[in-house]
Amino acid sequence: MDRQYYNVICEEISILGGKVIHIDKNVGSLDEVHEVVSENVGKYPNGKWELYPMIITM
Repeated sequence: MDRQYYNVICEEISILGGKVIHIDKNVGSLDEVHEVVSENVGKYPNGKWELYPMIITM
């Protein structure tokens, strides 16, 4: 039995050179990914968005 989910990350490089993680969230569907990005894209206009599909095999 497999379980699939998605890890959504939004990060920026700070003025000091380090990474600032704004969002690191696990969601269950691509519709939820769309919702997270749509709600937050305006808050972090310079953010870099990453999406990782994850599968857990039980």
